[in-house]
Amino acid sequence: MRTPTCRVAAFVTPVLLASLSFTGAASGAAPAPTPTPSATATATATPTKATKRVAKRGGGKAPAAPSAPAAKVVTVASADPLPPLPPPPAASMTVTAPATSAPASSTEPGLAPLPPPGIATTASGDMVIPPKKPTKETGLVLSFGSAVAAPVAPFVSGTDILGPGVAFDLRVGAYLTRHIGIAAGARFATGHNPYGCGDACVGYMYQVPVVMQLAAKDRTKGVYGELGLAFATTYSTSRGGVSATVWSPVELKLAFGGRIPTLRTAGGGVVGSLDLFIGADIGTMTSGRVEIGRTSTEGSLDGATTWHAVLSLGVASHFSL
Repeated sequence: MRTPTCRVAAFVTPVLLASLSFTGAASGAAPAPTPTPSATATATATPTKATKRVAKRGGGKAPAAPSAPAAKVVTVASADPLPPLPPPPAASMTVTAPATSAPASSTEPGLAPLPPPGIATTASGDMVIPPKKPTKETGLVLSFGSAVAAPVAPFVSGTDILGPGVAFDLRVGAYLTRHIGIAAGARFATGHNPYGCGDACVGYMYQVPVVMQLAAKDRTKGVYGELGLAFATTYSTSRGGVSATVWSPVELKLAFGGRIPTLRTAGGGVVGSLDLFIGADIGTMTSGRVEIGRTSTEGSLDGATTWHAVLSLGVASHFSL
């Protein structure tokens, strides 16, 4: 018959063997890797309920259980990889570009804009703007325009004043200096019929003017005066089979006007202007002719003519070549 002590030993022995086998297996295994805090297990032996019941049946205190070997710390390598270490802080670096590495941009604040291509600069960087091409002070001139011309006195004593007409001018000349020029051309006009004649009359006028112009500034702009002569001035009017013609070998021609620049070259020179002028032809008729049908009478008008004036107001296009 087994004693209580034998029963306890029989029950406790398998427990101790299992504990020892677990510890032995761990101690006989290959050397554990570097310990990590995440995998540490501790094994300890504690009394069981069966041991306590055996002690009560046998009376008295339960025999002390054999002391278990000292617990050993077993470390197991973790299957999860360690998180990567944070990168070291980047070292601060300051890069200073050389002053001459690139030209200054015209858009950077505080910097003077770069000059456009083709513009010269001074040593201090200031731009040198080339002056505009000056207008030639001398040279050829050409003008053409129109005017309203009206006689203010009769050409022949005892006759009516002729009506107004529309004149067309064409002149070519040259400025010999900045202020003085000479021009010659032709004037042709229609109208100049006696008052009351209406559409039944046909009239015309022509002359050859040669004038000298005096410009206050130059030939392209400003006010100017005109003084000259008009050669072969002729006025004629007709109605049905009757016509009358008067002429003068030379008359005095005066004008005053202003010249406004209207056309410039790329360099700034003026080549076109607009002339506004008022003028007068002053003279006396010296000869005349009257035709009635096939009969013609021509002769001198000495003593039958008076001094007359023909005023004109016009506009012209003036070109400085």
